[in-house]
Amino acid sequence: MHRTSFALLATLAASSLLSVDAPAQCPTDDAWEDNDLCSSAVLLAPGTYTGLRTDPGDHDYYYVQLAHGYEVVVDQTDSGAFAGLRLGALSDCMGGTDAQESLGGAGGVRTLTYGNTTGSTISVGIWSGAWSSNTCETYDLTVSVVPGDCAQAQDDVHEPNDSCGSAVPIGPGAYPNLFTDVVRQDYFAITVPPFETLVLDTTRASGEPLVSVLYGDASCSTTIGESYNDGGSIRYFNADGAAKTVYVRCGVFAQGCTLYDLSVAFVPDLCDGSEADDLAEPNNTCSQATPLHLGLETGMFVRRGDPDVYEVTLQDGDVFLFTLTENSAFGHVRYYLYDDPAWCGSLTNGVVLSGSSQEPLYIAPHHQSAFGLVPHSGPATTYYLMVRVEDDSPQSCVAYDLFSSDTAGAYDRTLCHGDGTAGPRGAHDTACPCGNASAPGAREGCVNSQGHGAKMVMQHDYGLASNPPEVLRFQLRQGRPSAPAMLLQGSDPIALPFRDGILCVGGQTDRLKVLVLDAAGAVDVPETAIDGWGAVPGETLYFQFWYRDPALSTCGTGSNFSNALSAEIV
Repeated sequence: MHRTSFALLATLAASSLLSVDAPAQCPTDDAWEDNDLCSSAVLLAPGTYTGLRTDPGDHDYYYVQLAHGYEVVVDQTDSGAFAGLRLGALSDCMGGTDAQESLGGAGGVRTLTYGNTTGSTISVGIWSGAWSSNTCETYDLTVSVVPGDCAQAQDDVHEPNDSCGSAVPIGPGAYPNLFTDVVRQDYFAITVPPFETLVLDTTRASGEPLVSVLYGDASCSTTIGESYNDGGSIRYFNADGAAKTVYVRCGVFAQGCTLYDLSVAFVPDLCDGSEADDLAEPNNTCSQATPLHLGLETGMFVRRGDPDVYEVTLQDGDVFLFTLTENSAFGHVRYYLYDDPAWCGSLTNGVVLSGSSQEPLYIAPHHQSAFGLVPHSGPATTYYLMVRVEDDSPQSCVAYDLFSSDTAGAYDRTLCHGDGTAGPRGAHDTACPCGNASAPGAREGCVNSQGHGAKMVMQHDYGLASNPPEVLRFQLRQGRPSAPAMLLQGSDPIALPFRDGILCVGGQTDRLKVLVLDAAGAVDVPETAIDGWGAVPGETLYFQFWYRDPALSTCGTGSNFSNALSAEIV
């Protein structure tokens, strides 16, 4: 029986229509009556209950008190093939998208399990009923409560460290087999030597997506770094001149638990002044600027106090696109672009564009990139691009590659429109799962519970990424307010009707970030480090949001997808 069939039965039972219009088929009630509604559900303790009766006009409701981290297992054995069993939160009368259901079937035996990872004790509802007319089903129930994956017994040796005030001091080394969940997040304190870089790596072994946040104060209120999902790397450079203690929190995003490994390392400045410079030298000032050869320049090198300066002349209508990719894991640079030689070299005046791979604080491991895009109109103009090592860079020298182009074609990079239109990438579009297409031309994915689709856009229209991959900026609008959303990346386009939308990200996939939409159903992803998997120029990566849309979702599955976007590796 489909879930909507249960919903209809539950509605009729709740309104007492079944008991009025369909006379009971069982000659006598069992000892647990009257328990015909969610509001009159009977509390059960673990054990076996025999000789229970139900018919189409007399459904039975029970509930179990379930602590966080535990699971309830219910076995039902009936006399025929027309009984049904359902488990779910009693608070919504087992109508949530996480409810478990088994109806009918030969043999008359069915088992369901429901776990609690909410962080508090909940009431789990048990529905048992017969759904065939002129049927009285006699059945037995066996109720068991067992530890789940998030039970207290899973905790690690560093407990108790569930608050910033109880953070456990740790130093350089590996810390395997750690455990955290929604109510028992882990806090650690790390003292970083002066002028050294803390490298904090987390790896999720199993369980829910892992969230790690680095704080710069003992109250854990000032965020200085973070990573999401399957783990990642956080780096912090201590430029204070004295040892500094920072605090890290490891937890899960919304519910459940996670097993993970943690490693801590300190990295000193490895530059000693003996490193060889690149062939573009001397180009340390604007008067010595080296003409920029469009395309990919590899093996470039810059050190603190010795910047690199390039020049390029743009014609009317040119679009100057450049990507600066750092090959030094612990050093970082900033670029400055000028269109007037009088200001060339200033860090504050006459700067047309400036950027760094270190903005914002989310830092991807290894290859880090900064991106620039400048459309030019009017007379031919010479631009100057200065690259310098940041004052707070952990390393005083940086090796980098520079890709540049003076043209870029803006074109539609959306796919899986969800609105019935094909567009330039129509081969990858398909119909929405339950006829919930958005308005023609909207290109916002399939309609959600808000009456429209959720639209994903990039901050710029060019959809270009460097290799090693740079940082892209995404936005999502018109999702379910206050719901979590996950940013997906894939190597291949697909078109698979799934949940309430169309899944368009396939091939080798990755979950980049988990975020919470605001009250308007929107979220900005300022920077997202993408995985290139060794992608080469000319290849394309695909991105899409998957967001929750519980209870009222159009097709009833509880989640949906935005449209998708592509980005070409250049």
